Amino acid sequence: MPVTQPHVPAEAARVVTLLLFEAAGCTMALPVAEVSRLVRSAAELAGGEFTTASTALVELDAHFGANAADLWIAWRRGHQARGLRSSRVIDVHPCPVRDLRPMPAWLRAACPRGPFWAMGTYGDEVFLLLDPTKVAASSNSPSGKEG
Repeated sequence: MPVTQPHVPAEAARVVTLLLFEAAGCTMALPVAEVSRLVRSAAELAGGEFTTASTALVELDAHFGANAADLWIAWRRGHQARGLRSSRVIDVHPCPVRDLRPMPAWLRAACPRGPFWAMGTYGDEVFLLLDPTKVAASSNSPSGKEG
């Protein structure tokens, strides 16, 4: 007799793989599909599809009021690109879409154009899903380019 697999609704089976990283003392996440590479300096972002002239550099720690870090995440979505400075990479996490939650209403009301569009959990940690298009380039970034 053949063994049949239980029916799993399509929504329950959808997973997004996230890069979990730390910036400004907070665990944040980006879809892995939007991360090109990780580098140690803004200068290393130059070349290939990234050049400091065309990529807005965002000091996430400075943006959120923390000390500067030393790791850059090369991020791209369509024609938009950012070099995101963060403290460290935590993990690559396959996250079921159903486990992501919208930002709490009180937080959305306090900052309706905020850079986070969802939250989730990784073990005991809460992470915030970052939308880099909502974070302006730092005026003190190495390229000096405003976003």
